[in-house]
Amino acid sequence: MKRKVIDSNTKLILWSMSAGRCEKCGRLLYKHPRSNAIGNFAQIAHAIPVSEKGPRCKYKHIYADKDINDYSNILLLCYDCHKEIDEVCPDKYPPDFLFQIKSDFELAVVKATNFEFNIPTKVIKYSPNLHGRRMTLPGLQNALFPNKYIEETIDITLKNYESYGRLDKDAWGVEEKNLIGAFNKKILPVIEEQEINCSIFALGPIPLLIKLGSLLSNKANIDIYQLRKNPNSWEWETGIPPIEYIIKRHIVENSSNDIILILSLSGIVNKADIEKVISTSFNSSYEICINSPNDDFLRTKAHLNDFIRTFRSIREEIISLHGRNSRLHIFGAIPNSISIEIGRQRNENFDLPFVLYDFYQGEYSRAIQIGGEQK
Repeated sequence: MKRKVIDSNTKLILWSMSAGRCEKCGRLLYKHPRSNAIGNFAQIAHAIPVSEKGPRCKYKHIYADKDINDYSNILLLCYDCHKEIDEVCPDKYPPDFLFQIKSDFELAVVKATNFEFNIPTKVIKYSPNLHGRRMTLPGLQNALFPNKYIEETIDITLKNYESYGRLDKDAWGVEEKNLIGAFNKKILPVIEEQEINCSIFALGPIPLLIKLGSLLSNKANIDIYQLRKNPNSWEWETGIPPIEYIIKRHIVENSSNDIILILSLSGIVNKADIEKVISTSFNSSYEICINSPNDDFLRTKAHLNDFIRTFRSIREEIISLHGRNSRLHIFGAIPNSISIEIGRQRNENFDLPFVLYDFYQGEYSRAIQIGGEQK
């Protein structure tokens, strides 16, 4: 007896509902797993077999009225999974179990691709570098998937600043003024809307990122993302052990109101470099550091949240001990997300002024002050 052929429409539906992946292990079926050659590497398996002697044939009488080639009875599988369920250990895969595998996988595809299950987000991009060129921010959708989809992308980077560099005396003022203007025009109306989620992707000099954070303040529904170098990705990881943030204090009696905050996280901040712009001997200083500073230490959202708690604690300690007339001079080797969060934690109504420094070509220079009278 000639086997009935599965019609092309059913095959198309199966490929669509499985997103071109094996419904058991998730392997891509239009690409060879080793050579990456593009082609059709899928196999179609029947939960209730076609043959009277096929695997799971003992269940055929239960489903006597079922169309064997109906979409509900077939799974899209890779070669290995097809061989496993039909030849290696078919007894472990009764029809009901295969139906459940199929249903669970296809529901996951629907949830991942159906906007009804996802959160729309406004992506805010900012990538100044004061080197006469703009940095690109690739891979944003991968960081958002599957929980969010990009509803709109808003770029607030200054477009025409090729003539400026970090050593130009007007550069910081131009960038800060542009950032404030672009934020007020493009971002403020968005974040003031309730139920609007914003995803922040930013790279650039630390002072400008802290300034961006201060503009964002503590507005709700804002998520900050961190670009990692290895692997190159904006995606937060999970299951990584927590990080211990260490606080060091150097309290000087009768010191001035200029308090130094050192952040040695992505790298070690050299106090000799700080000494060239402000005295570390005659001013009280605090340091937040980790045991092994490196570019990629910040890998999870929990790592970021733990830093925020540490920063809040040390800020409150400084205010309590030195008073609200003090100024906080910040020198940091820190990731972009921490820079933004430092700015977000600042409360304009009661916080200390932040004096922010940029490290460039081996030297620190004063860049931006947030709050207080400029001195």
